[in-house]
Amino acid sequence: MILLTTTDFEQGELAIAQTNETTALLQTYIDKYEEVYIKRILGVSLGQLFIDDVQGVDSDSSAIESRFQILIDGFIEDKPEDKIVYTPRSHPQDCLFQ
Repeated sequence: MILLTTTDFEQGELAIAQTNETTALLQTYIDKYEEVYIKRILGVSLGQLFIDDVQGVDSDSSAIESRFQILIDGFIEDKPEDKIVYTPRSHPQDCLFQ
């Protein structure tokens, strides 16, 4: 287990019905594919660094979450202040980025 647990799928949008058998099967899939997809998303080197950091000796989950919050936010939040809006002026030399 790196990031996901079977409890992540107990409620909300990603909820799935769970029994002792399906929970064991779900854990098998997490164990098999979680590392693979982390490395696909972040690349092999950064993915391995991420995994090593999460599973490290000092792997306090709140410290890890805060270090990677910027990365996580990029996938789940759409902030209007992050968008650059081009506002044309009367003359091209007066064009500004706002």
